Amino acid sequence: MADSKKVEVLIVGAGIAGTTLALELRAKGVSIHLIDNQEPNSSSRIAAGLINPIISKGIRKTWQYSQLFPAVFDYYQQWEREFEDRFISRFPYLVMHANTNENKQWERRALGIELAELLEISNFHCPQLILDRHPYITKVNHCGRLDVQRFLLAAQHRFMALESFWAEDFIHNSLCCNSENNWCYNNVEAKKVVFCEGMGIVKNPWFNTLFFDPTGGDILTVYIPGLDPAFMYKKKAWLIPTREPFQFLLGNNFFKDDGRTESLSIEAESLIRYAKEITGLPVTLLQHKRGIRPTIQNRRPYLGQHPNKNNLFVYNGLGSKGVSLCSWLSPMMAKHVVDKSALPVELDINGFDFHQQIEKTLQDFQ
Repeated sequence: MADSKKVEVLIVGAGIAGTTLALELRAKGVSIHLIDNQEPNSSSRIAAGLINPIISKGIRKTWQYSQLFPAVFDYYQQWEREFEDRFISRFPYLVMHANTNENKQWERRALGIELAELLEISNFHCPQLILDRHPYITKVNHCGRLDVQRFLLAAQHRFMALESFWAEDFIHNSLCCNSENNWCYNNVEAKKVVFCEGMGIVKNPWFNTLFFDPTGGDILTVYIPGLDPAFMYKKKAWLIPTREPFQFLLGNNFFKDDGRTESLSIEAESLIRYAKEITGLPVTLLQHKRGIRPTIQNRRPYLGQHPNKNNLFVYNGLGSKGVSLCSWLSPMMAKHVVDKSALPVELDINGFDFHQQIEKTLQDFQ
């Protein structure tokens, strides 16, 4: 049997949450080991990486806007320097409105003090082919995209070079606590374990009572020659430029999930119709993926230590804003894991507000 490898923190799951947490801990000099099952349909591995400060419903700033913007861009730029690669891009977001009433709602919000720096309703550059098709458009600033797959792969290569990464399924019943109160998994012995498993949390015997309302959705890679790649576009669906010439990611808001991970042609056809409606250009399908996201309706992500099992932690449920939230939450979670720094009560799974919100979520869901 191989000699035991001793680390301070074992992290289960190397999506955007687990990876950024591992990087934060390493930056603090904390020894870590990562285990990830490389699930191709995990939310992080098909994520578009959209960074958007506006919630369209209600036309309001995203939760914790002042913490996230514009700091989210600086956050990922530091990892670009670390890995000598490029992951983050800034693009204005062109939101096309269906009618005059919708346009007036956005105009009123744009003219208010709260959103003045984020929304523009006139005198901004816009591709002519979009203007010709859509008379009502709002430009959203401070938007962009993280190339999530490229970022995760760069970090994975770094951890593999440090012999701190295993690509394999995690078997929960193989994790046990030894006489020194350390957690042992195969030949790894860790003082602490953090579960960042995404939907894998439903199989976790320590945290599977946390409430999730999974959402699923499709993301297509499409080829649209002639569409300006300097913008992101939205009307019913969104189009986000990639690094490849005239290749865009196409999708829409995730919907209530039925547990299915296989993609269906009828869903791709619907999205392609939306893309043609936006652009008026030919759209060629290159790739179609479908994933499931561990969302938590009407509440915030799950962070904190298990109430009864010492040094077992959870960091999950970041939802559609995961790329942005990690820039704020991962440094916070790293401090919590290392020195038990307090978490915001609304996030801490041991907080009073947390239990109130769980009860409200269950009532709303029922």
